[in-house]
Amino acid sequence: MDSGNADEEKNGSTESFISSFLFNMVIAGAIYVAYAGVRLLDKSIYQPRTYMVDDEKRPPKLSPNPFSWLLEVYHTPDKVLLSRVGMDAYVFLRFLRMCFYLFFSITVISLVILLPINITGQQGLTGLNRLNIGNVKTTSKLWAHVILDYLFTGLVLYFMNREMKVYLKLRQRYLMSSEHQDNPMSTTILLTGVPDELNNVEKLTEIFSVYPDGVKHAYINRNANTLQADVVKRQQIVEKLEQAEANFIMASLKDPTKPPMRPTHRLGWVPFRGPKVDSIDYYKQELAQMNEKILEQQKDPSVFPRRASAFITFHSQIAAHLAVQALAHNKPLVMEGRYLEVDPNEVIWENLNMFSLERYIRKAIAVACGASLVVLWFFPVSFVAAVFSFDRIAQAIPALKNIQWNPVVLGVVKGILPPLGMAILMALLPIILALLSRFEGLVRNSDIQVAVMDKYFFFLVINVFLFTTLAISALTEIEGIIKDISKLFPLLGSNIPVSSTFYMNYVMLNGISGGVKELLQAVPFVLRFVLTSLLPKTPRKLINLKSMPQIEWGTFFPQHTFVFVLGIVYATISPIFLIFVSAYFLITYFVYHHQFQYVYDSSHFQSGGLLLPKAIYHMFVGLYIYHLTMAGVVLAKNAYAQFIMQLVLLGITIVANLYGSHGYGPLIKYLPVNIAKNPALVGLLENHVNTATVNSDSSLINMQELDKKQPEEKHQASVPMDNTFLRSARSTMSFGTQMSRHKVRLPPIYNNGPDAAFLHPALREPVPVVWLPKDTLGIADKEAYSLAKTGQPATTEGSAINDANGKISISAWTAPSLLNFSTNTTNPGEKQLN
Repeated sequence: MDSGNADEEKNGSTESFISSFLFNMVIAGAIYVAYAGVRLLDKSIYQPRTYMVDDEKRPPKLSPNPFSWLLEVYHTPDKVLLSRVGMDAYVFLRFLRMCFYLFFSITVISLVILLPINITGQQGLTGLNRLNIGNVKTTSKLWAHVILDYLFTGLVLYFMNREMKVYLKLRQRYLMSSEHQDNPMSTTILLTGVPDELNNVEKLTEIFSVYPDGVKHAYINRNANTLQADVVKRQQIVEKLEQAEANFIMASLKDPTKPPMRPTHRLGWVPFRGPKVDSIDYYKQELAQMNEKILEQQKDPSVFPRRASAFITFHSQIAAHLAVQALAHNKPLVMEGRYLEVDPNEVIWENLNMFSLERYIRKAIAVACGASLVVLWFFPVSFVAAVFSFDRIAQAIPALKNIQWNPVVLGVVKGILPPLGMAILMALLPIILALLSRFEGLVRNSDIQVAVMDKYFFFLVINVFLFTTLAISALTEIEGIIKDISKLFPLLGSNIPVSSTFYMNYVMLNGISGGVKELLQAVPFVLRFVLTSLLPKTPRKLINLKSMPQIEWGTFFPQHTFVFVLGIVYATISPIFLIFVSAYFLITYFVYHHQFQYVYDSSHFQSGGLLLPKAIYHMFVGLYIYHLTMAGVVLAKNAYAQFIMQLVLLGITIVANLYGSHGYGPLIKYLPVNIAKNPALVGLLENHVNTATVNSDSSLINMQELDKKQPEEKHQASVPMDNTFLRSARSTMSFGTQMSRHKVRLPPIYNNGPDAAFLHPALREPVPVVWLPKDTLGIADKEAYSLAKTGQPATTEGSAINDANGKISISAWTAPSLLNFSTNTTNPGEKQLN
């Protein structure tokens, strides 16, 4: 490489790196100062878990000291962390911690051994490129890199094996815990592809009674899509009625001496046309009609057409685990789809009528669409790569060749814009990938998240790493390739190390700036401030706005496994890169350790940690790319012996992967028989394993109430009372007290027995409770009682309206439900609406 090119490489790598580093540090500092100033202003954004979750899951309240949370993270024991955030968030945090320990170890070794070899490599490179393997000219020196490849691969395999052993014990303890076994889904499986002749309770019970303790219930799934549409429409009417009532209350409070104007609206879709009606009266009538229509349909679920699927609940947990592993029928693909741990609240009901063949066809179509998407995405990714290699492209274009580019401006353009553009491109993908996964016929939302996790990871690997690396390498040597196309692949192999600067900038953007940006929650903060001031005019809208955010695991987890891939691929190519990868995992560990304890609601997604095995699989993909990349690099330097050793290492990694898949695969999902018989093997005492006490009359799980005081008799819900439901029950318990002394009749709740536990949600959806904000004039109470007299449940508990400014406040974190209204025990025919 001549001196001109060397200077260009120095400017191209060093200037962009310095610009990116300074930019990220300044931005990170400014964001953290902003975070320190606002973190105590709104608890619903920065610490909702200090009051929105059960007492035993609450972290201590934030200290005014803006750095105290770091000590809180450091001093929180793993056992406490697991109980607070749940299994999935916990194994994610363990993954981040494992990656930090791994890369910190690799960084120290690589800097001590490889950095001096690279610096004295005599290839003549300058700037940051002098620090990577591209500067090594003598092939004998490459043995150090190859030996460390073996060492680093061994370290990765050791950490993965150790983490999987810990995970398996945690997984088995989770499956055997009394909390999990109290949930009916621990003994229930979902069957798909059930033929018509077997799709009835008697036949399915007969088939599956061969398992230990037999079948408790069989639930035939019904196509209730039309009813679901009515339920959605009814909820929209409720929200419109609540808005009209709130407007009426606000108008009344503005001037109590004048009769308030009742809200009105015109019927029809043409603006300013159609008859004008009283909004409150109209929506009351519409709601009453929808309630009657829905209740009539809910009376007899058997009138709805059957789907080719069913839920089978066993008397014992081990029976469910055995049932999903054994063949269910002697004909091909019949009842092939069998799923464990199915929560009916996350089932994708419209996908339950598919047979296996249709799913295979749909999956093939989805894979083809995904592959097309990868190819199409190559063009914008190549454009981003072109920006990173802008100076080299300019040298190949006569019109731009003689322009003198300012090094600082060039550094900003190359160091900041490419990783920022890449981040924006990747933000557009999740919705498309989720739709493709849903199209495949997956039956659970958690399955979609896991499927998206794989799709998004491979998308990152192919587009952000492979395509970008190829594009940067090709564009770096664009002049040579234009002159002689046969030099393409040798030039690519020799220039792969050049792209390390791009990925250092990428990791810095996502680690340093991204970490503090996650703490600030800038978008939720601004949206919450604006929307709270402008939009929420009802308690329900306000509670939806103030609910805890949730993590979309399908696109969240792969971002971090992808950084692992980048780190391990460049472990021996660019030792300096490892410093930033180690810092990335340290920062993200502390940040998300804090966020999962204080901010995020992790209860909506409970797979029992099944995302970790996927992450381990991604790590193996990273090792494969690592070995192939190093093989290409040493081959480009004509180091044939080292090339053969890289291929041997690739073979060792494949064997390790196959051994892990064969050895750990079944243990990840299924409960071993010896553990089921002897829970002490995973550290559980006999009295910590609950056999789920069952009431012989209702077959509902008897669970201890959260409050010490015995509550009044409630409507018995058909939904299994898991932790989420209990939190809702406790939050809404106050809605059954002191609204009115008058007795009113509440509407019935159909499908309120054991046969409803796994029915379509629309078949067991109770009549909604209209929620109005309490006011000092008692207008809301009068409106609520007026609704209640007609059989429409309504309440003012848990919400109030400020007479002075008309703003609504809430003191509960779950909307009221008919399932939690008190009953009049003296007269079962009438219920007390309080």
